[in-house]
Amino acid sequence: MPLIQETHFFITQIFLGNVFLDDASAFYSLLITPFYNFFYPIFQNPSFYYIFSILFEFFFIFYLFFLVSLISKNYLASFIAVIILSPLASATIYNIFGLYIFPNPAPAFEWGNGTLSTRYFLGLIFPLQIYFISKNESFFSSLLLACSILIHPNSFVFILGISIFCETYLFAIGNGNKKRLGLYLLILIGSLIFLLDKFYSSDYDFSESYLISDNVERYINLVRDEADDFSIIFQLTQNFLQTGFITIFIIFTLFIFSRIYKQKYHQNIFFIFTAIPLILFYLGFVVEMISYKLEIDFLLNLIIGLQPGHKLLSFSFFPAMFIWSKCLAYFFENYNLKIKPIILLSFSVLLFSISVKGALKSYDFLNGLSTIESGKFSYGDALILRSKYLNERNPSSPVIYDLGQFEEKDLKNLSLSNNLNINQTYENKYGKVLAFESLISLIRNNLVAGSGVIVPPYLFHLRDTLIDYKIFFQEHHDGNIMMGSFLATQGLLKRMQAVLGVTYTSLPLQTSKLNYTAMRYFYRKLDSNKAKLIASEFNDYNFILTEKNHNIDAKIIASNEFYNLYEITR
Repeated sequence: MPLIQETHFFITQIFLGNVFLDDASAFYSLLITPFYNFFYPIFQNPSFYYIFSILFEFFFIFYLFFLVSLISKNYLASFIAVIILSPLASATIYNIFGLYIFPNPAPAFEWGNGTLSTRYFLGLIFPLQIYFISKNESFFSSLLLACSILIHPNSFVFILGISIFCETYLFAIGNGNKKRLGLYLLILIGSLIFLLDKFYSSDYDFSESYLISDNVERYINLVRDEADDFSIIFQLTQNFLQTGFITIFIIFTLFIFSRIYKQKYHQNIFFIFTAIPLILFYLGFVVEMISYKLEIDFLLNLIIGLQPGHKLLSFSFFPAMFIWSKCLAYFFENYNLKIKPIILLSFSVLLFSISVKGALKSYDFLNGLSTIESGKFSYGDALILRSKYLNERNPSSPVIYDLGQFEEKDLKNLSLSNNLNINQTYENKYGKVLAFESLISLIRNNLVAGSGVIVPPYLFHLRDTLIDYKIFFQEHHDGNIMMGSFLATQGLLKRMQAVLGVTYTSLPLQTSKLNYTAMRYFYRKLDSNKAKLIASEFNDYNFILTEKNHNIDAKIIASNEFYNLYEITR
């Protein structure tokens, strides 16, 4: 059931000038790309977003089938390759076995998540770029590469790197294209100018903080929170089985292709583009190990910022699909294999019916979305509507567990093996969607727009729901943005330390799902003295939100069944 992604909505509102920026939220302004000049109406209108997400999903499948058919020149082989490697097949395998065995395209290209995002448009560009390279077309392949930076600069770095590695390899075996390599190098220089200009021309003056002094400390903090997003070491140690299956699949794909096209397989563009991400992934593992052991600052900065553990193998997906379409075409043509058209037609109708049934099933939800006015409040309204429609719990609150038997110093070592019980007192009260609605109304009805509010950092969706207020620190949102730059990590970790008294090094690993429980424990130790210290250091933050039974010695502005809103006086 498509819903605007919180970050896309928040960035759109910054682009439209609806957000009161401060040191924390201003870092999100660096994520604005020219893409938002054209698509901002979709990212602030829930019903538009819902409709375009579904339409684009259908369009993308047909687009991919057409492109694969151009490569394999066999409709049957193309159809089977697209279906077998589709997110639908991967999701089916995942639901049965609990892991993916094909490269997952979603981290790099969003395909499979069912939601429209900037990365989805890279899914249009990247396979088409590979196709043009296979046709030795330099200009259009370079043009598509250059367009990538205007959509998603982080993923552009991977695409540019893979493209340059490919061209360098082709030169090494005597098949390089000087014109194309020259264009790639020009794009590299232009992209550096673009990114540096974007950072230094920002309208906001980022202040510095010295809570951490280098990327080694940054790595040590973030590896406890976002390791699954950036660390290759994490993928190979904590997610070994899935990473192993994906590795075997890619190697098997390359092996089958090499057996069919024995003479020139190593010169084939699809073979090279499938192999390079896998090579870079394991090379990155070695680099990350060495960088951490030897404390190589600038390499750790690259690893955190580029997030290779999360998305690098995704770039093998489309070229692997092209290879399988060519392999299947070879078998069909050389072994006279045939499948009756009626079988393919029936299968296509079945898949289409499932998709249409899913869309019609949520037609009432779309009707509800159509009543929500496009604008700065639309994300929160749509989020609440979906939670009620699906009968889900409070979308702003994590599941909280009982910590009664543990001492503070032991919290960072908590894991799923501790088998903690859910805190039913908290769940019965704050698990309701009503608690989220009450939080929003409490702030909107009692504080003027632009006010700075310290909120419980373990809650979700507050920056994007309360965009006309300055939110001090929200871990789920801000933890992600810390991967963007060392400067962002410095400033946001300082806020985390101020409001919790600790940073990630004192919290359980994010993968334990107990980190938010520990954050709540530390936040509830916040008293009026600590609040005054925060207000003194961060001048814009004069209000604090606490749970109903978390009382502090300060002037209470308003309260309801769930929360208290205090004013902090210096």
